[in-house]
Amino acid sequence: MKQTLKTILGSIVFLYASLTLHAQELKVKVMQNQKEITSEKNVYMLNKAPFSFQIQSIGIEGLLVGATLDEDLYRSALGEGDLEITWFENTGMAESSFNDKQRMFISNDAPSYWYYTSKKDHRFDKTPTGTSENWNAERTISVLELLESDEQIACKNMERPLYVIFYTNVYDEDYNITEIIIHFDAEIKWKATE
Repeated sequence: MKQTLKTILGSIVFLYASLTLHAQELKVKVMQNQKEITSEKNVYMLNKAPFSFQIQSIGIEGLLVGATLDEDLYRSALGEGDLEITWFENTGMAESSFNDKQRMFISNDAPSYWYYTSKKDHRFDKTPTGTSENWNAERTISVLELLESDEQIACKNMERPLYVIFYTNVYDEDYNITEIIIHFDAEIKWKATE
C-alpha cells in the first residue's frame, strides 16, 4: 500500500512538473538605488552598497540560488568548466522569512531556496504581490554571509566579484533530477570607491 501510494504521488509530481515546465518564466532585474542596472554579457557593475534582485515569476513557486565568490565554480555551473557542482546535488537552504536581515547565503556546497507561497510565507522583502503561480518580489542584499568561513561581509566592503545562478530542477517519477534549468546568471562586480 505504501509503495503504491509513493508511486502514485511520484507520478503526480512528474505529471505536474511536465505540465508546468513549459509555462515557467522567471525575469530578474538587478536594482540599486531604485534603478535597474544593465549588464554587458551578464556582468553587472554595482556600487559598493546594498542592491536587490527584482523577480517576476510565472509558474515557478521556488527557485534555487547558487551564490559563490569562486569564478571557477560559477563557470563550471554554466557548463564552461569541469569542476563538480555540489549545488546541483544538494537540497536548498531556506533563509529567514521576509528577508529581515537583508543577507544572502554564499556557499560552494549548497544553494539557497527562495520561494513565494503567499504573503505570509516567502523569502523576499515584505512587499511581494501575486499568488504562488504568478508573483513579483524583491530581495534586498546588504550583507553576504559566507557559510564556509562563518564570515559576514557588508556590500560596502566587497572587493571580490559575486557570482549568482538562479535555477530550478526537473524531476522524474522517482524524484531523480533529470534536468537543471538555469533561469538567470550574473557576475556582480564592484566599482572602486572614490
